[in-house]
Amino acid sequence: MKILTSWLKEFVDCNAPVTKLAHDLTMAGLEVEGIEQLGDGDAVIEVSITPNRPDCLSVLGIARDVSAIYSCPVLYQMDLPPLSSASDFAVPIHIEAPALCPRYAAASLSGVTIASSPDWLVKRLAACGVRSINNVVDATNYVMLELGQPLHAFDLERLNGPGIVVRTAPGERLTTLDGKERVFEGDMLAICDMKCPVAVAGVMGGADSEVTDRTRNVLLEAAFFNPDSIRRTSRMLRLSTEASYRFERGVDPELPLIALKRTVELLQQLGALKQDALYFDNYAVRHEPPVIHLRTERLARLLGLSIPLEEVVAILARLGVKIQESTGILMCIPPSFRPDLKEEIDLVEDVARIYSYDRLGTDMPRAVIAGQQPESRWEQEIKLKNFLVSQGLTECISYSFCSPEEISGLFLANGDTRTSLVRLQNPLTEELSVMRTSLVPCLLSALARNNARGVNDVKLFELGRVFYAQGRSMLPVEERRCAVLFAGSRYTSSWAWSKDGVDLFDVKGIFENIVEFMRLEGVSLNASSRQEPFYLPGSSAWIVVDDRQIGSMGCIAPAVLERFDIRIDSKAGVFVLDISFDGLCEARKTRPVFKALPKYPAISRDAAIIVTDEISWAAVQEFIASQNITYLENVTLFDLYTGKPIPKGYKSMGLRMVYRSMERTLTEEDIAKGHQGLVDSLIQHFQAQLRA
Repeated sequence: MKILTSWLKEFVDCNAPVTKLAHDLTMAGLEVEGIEQLGDGDAVIEVSITPNRPDCLSVLGIARDVSAIYSCPVLYQMDLPPLSSASDFAVPIHIEAPALCPRYAAASLSGVTIASSPDWLVKRLAACGVRSINNVVDATNYVMLELGQPLHAFDLERLNGPGIVVRTAPGERLTTLDGKERVFEGDMLAICDMKCPVAVAGVMGGADSEVTDRTRNVLLEAAFFNPDSIRRTSRMLRLSTEASYRFERGVDPELPLIALKRTVELLQQLGALKQDALYFDNYAVRHEPPVIHLRTERLARLLGLSIPLEEVVAILARLGVKIQESTGILMCIPPSFRPDLKEEIDLVEDVARIYSYDRLGTDMPRAVIAGQQPESRWEQEIKLKNFLVSQGLTECISYSFCSPEEISGLFLANGDTRTSLVRLQNPLTEELSVMRTSLVPCLLSALARNNARGVNDVKLFELGRVFYAQGRSMLPVEERRCAVLFAGSRYTSSWAWSKDGVDLFDVKGIFENIVEFMRLEGVSLNASSRQEPFYLPGSSAWIVVDDRQIGSMGCIAPAVLERFDIRIDSKAGVFVLDISFDGLCEARKTRPVFKALPKYPAISRDAAIIVTDEISWAAVQEFIASQNITYLENVTLFDLYTGKPIPKGYKSMGLRMVYRSMERTLTEEDIAKGHQGLVDSLIQHFQAQLRA
């Protein structure tokens, strides 16, 4: 915003030097970006106006702040003009969209003489960056710069009337002053005569009704439009003007008639108008200012010092705020030209800037060295990510948004929690329109992108949040989960390694390593006839903590791969581990306890038992642990065999038992009884046979 100091002094009685004025305005939040000295002691000050201060986009607005800073009076005063009665040459104003246009005022001028503007007016406009056109248009631009109210002039004889209609006009067309045809869409607001649009409300007038050298009767427009409506219109048309710049930030709803009267007086001063104008006003929705409670105690706490109450009241009064004082609380009603004053903190900021930031004390911030440990879940998350990277996996970071089709691609049953989608109100695209409820589609989509680019050997993991909807009135449930995906060859780093494909045991190995790394107890695998619908039947298992399912692992079904457009070798597969990270963290943890290295050797004994296919290694481990065999240090499964001569439906499990004492070297007699008793218990409990 460029402003002449001579113009400013017509509005406020201030004799401060221009450099001091620039400094004080900057300290009050109106940063002065430059000063251009002109002749006769005049200067142009360029002020950077923030979007929340539309009142300062005028000489009057700057003058009000100067008045508040220097405690000098504002000289500008203007009375409202009388409205014309129905017996006069009336221009009825009809507002069909009051929510978009709460107020529309107009002035009818007869016998206007169109001519060039005088030099003083042309120079003032030029100093502010506005080109002179003719005296009528220049007068509207001059008043806009002076008071902050955009105006527009119509050739009254070129309007189909009498009357103005403010309405939306979807599908209708208008050629604007820049010569381009505009099409009204949606709720774009139009200023219309009794037949068709004549202006894009708040943005630009129409070419068919512009003021020319042949114009004799003029209709002046001054209105208050909904800022959001003008902002949308300006963006949709990709058209920004001085008027739209002000309207979309918010003008004074009480200013239209005052601006019209000032424009008429200016035209009379320029000799363009010999008689008075007729004024019309439709104030459909009146402005109701908010009542803001300013607590003096909060003011002092936020500013760090106590400003005397009398000075606070004086500052607010100079800013045009009406005050009703109560005990410790100021009941404040902001003026209509300050749409930015909405809450208590806004008044605190205004008091601080007028009081001067220079006068506010400066304290060094206190930094307290805290010994508190980071949140354990977060720390575990970082450690787990680093561990998975050390296992040869690559971290995948996906959007928290996904497509509904990706979730439906898992073929989840109705009623499954993962089908309760949190939908975005303003999604960027349909592919990012819901919050994800599973990490599996994210990894499958990543595999599909790699697969499409010829990368088929993929080992990925992701640790992130998923979201489940609980209804419109409740926040969604958030859960942290960890997912791992294996596809392609087991070894990919060197030609020397085997190119065998990955299988379910690779994923199972990662799971077991996670359990060992996090030192978890009570976590086990459970194969069940019921499984996730996106797994290949018979190739999955549940992950259980104390009989509670917290995840699963398995081979992705071909139908799911087809939905995600994943093409792999028919003999290969895609294997996934999906587990609740929160569930893992809630599992019982064992604290690391140091044990001295054994001084005495161990003795191992092997046994092979034939059991049915339904008996799992986890069940055998759990049973052996329950026997509390003396000196038994460890049991491992070193062989699993099916085929001849093992009967169909059975399998052979080769067990290696390791015995050790921390006090002495064991003898054969020490372990013989316990070992034989363990083998006999296994045979009896699982109805097994000892394999020769």
